[in-house]
Amino acid sequence: LLVCDVWEHAYYLDHKNDRAGFLSAWWERLVDWSFVERQYGASTGEGEAWRFASVDVAAVGA
Repeated sequence: LLVCDVWEHAYYLDHKNDRAGFLSAWWERLVDWSFVERQYGASTGEGEAWRFASVDVAAVGA
């Protein structure tokens, strides 16, 4: 799953309401394509999907 937030607040300050410029920059520079490829592979049964590391609550003093 790959998602890009195109609501105005996501791109207004850096791209001055230039949605096309924001999407171009996002597509070319911000997407971690190797991560996307691994996740897609995991979704088709080729490898394991990324998961949050488990946390030992007792060890962190919560």
